[in-house]
Amino acid sequence: MGELEKFILDSHQIFFGLLTLAFCFSIILDVRKLNAGVSRERRIFYTTFIVIIGAGLSSAFLDVWQGAGSWFSIQFGLLCAISLVSPKYAASFFLFLLLTRPWETYSNDLMQTMPKDIFYLCCISLIGHKLAKKEVYFRFNLGTVLLIGFSIWAFLSGFLSSHFAEAMVKYQEVFVKGVILFLFLQNSFESKEDLLPAKLALALAILDLGTISFYSTYLEQFQTITSEGSQRLKTVGILGNSNDIAAILVLALPFCWFLFGKLKPRTITYLISALICSPVFWLIWSTQSRGALLALAACIGAFLFTKLKTKKSMFLVGCLVLSVAIGSFSLLNRGQADLEGSSNNRIIYWKAGLNMAVRNPLFGVGFWGYNINLPSYAVGGKLGSEGGHMTAHSSWIQVLSENGFIGFALYFGLWVFALKRSWHDRKNSPEYFVGLVGYGVASSFLSHAYQLYPYILTGICITHSYMVREKTIEEIEAKTIGELAWNK
Repeated sequence: MGELEKFILDSHQIFFGLLTLAFCFSIILDVRKLNAGVSRERRIFYTTFIVIIGAGLSSAFLDVWQGAGSWFSIQFGLLCAISLVSPKYAASFFLFLLLTRPWETYSNDLMQTMPKDIFYLCCISLIGHKLAKKEVYFRFNLGTVLLIGFSIWAFLSGFLSSHFAEAMVKYQEVFVKGVILFLFLQNSFESKEDLLPAKLALALAILDLGTISFYSTYLEQFQTITSEGSQRLKTVGILGNSNDIAAILVLALPFCWFLFGKLKPRTITYLISALICSPVFWLIWSTQSRGALLALAACIGAFLFTKLKTKKSMFLVGCLVLSVAIGSFSLLNRGQADLEGSSNNRIIYWKAGLNMAVRNPLFGVGFWGYNINLPSYAVGGKLGSEGGHMTAHSSWIQVLSENGFIGFALYFGLWVFALKRSWHDRKNSPEYFVGLVGYGVASSFLSHAYQLYPYILTGICITHSYMVREKTIEEIEAKTIGELAWNK
């Protein structure tokens, strides 16, 4: 195992440990809620059962993960046991696992099966708790309908395409995970406070990836961001590209800033938030991504919008923030040829994507079909300079070109619905609206439509919007869009 792999493994174990501690702290805060209506004998039985499960799993994992992965055995054992305490911990653990992807570095048969195993654990925890509470229903809303509609349309577009074999494999391996996680997020939480583990999991996972990016770019090669010809921030695995890591850092930033927003005094809150977010700001700048700078400006503008009341002031703030973002491009440590080449490539790929949609308005060129069909639809035969890495370079163009106008309407509708729902609670919880705007701008320059991130973000935002203290989710849904749950 090389130095980079050792560092990645250590980083994963540190952040898995932080997640475990965060879950334990959350359970302490939830003691009253967990004990409500439960007799003393049952509390003792449940506690003993959970402790035995955690100890037993840790011991079993230790037999397999000896040596470098020994801490994983304790962490996974405890996290699996905690997942049985409440579905919110199971869904949050699943979210964290899918984002950090430890199996990419730690080559082990048991670790390779963990995504599937934790999925089963989520199902057991969710179904078990629903049956125990006699809540035999499935929560859904307009966002769920739009996502399911889009997933069906994407399946049809791939199935009916000339490359259906590859499309079906990618549909299952890449896209379905995001849909499943969205549905878990819709059904695993009961109140706004319950979302804390999910937000912690999201923030910690992306901070883990940011730490790995910092090491792999600078410390491993002893570079600095100000050195001549220095590399842009990069990482390993599925997010190797600088723009990709920048986008998810932008996604995490609002949740990191407002994570401790309810603490008092405010001075302490701002200090903690600044300590957490300062490295994230620096990492975003280190990516040298113009799209990330625009997304960062969009985050700041969106937050200011939540505080403003007149359209005139919103317009002025928007113009100011956009001007500052564009002006910051001149400070980037990238050559003019590199910047122009990147811009020209994007224009070429966007034109080709629009051409695909216009000539195939119903299903597009098929799910996962952009790269294969680009030579046939490139305007003027121009293919850019990215060789085999040619993508739509925009989630919106990606969906439109591969799924047609109906598929695009469903995907875009999901985002609009999430934005509308998060706007209603912008005063008390601005991180949801800010996160959607920032990542929405970032994904406009990246092909992220089938990755986990859009569905984690929209899932959390929509779920949060329905969690009003005075009423249950079911009561809100029954009042706004009719009875949507199959009650007992």
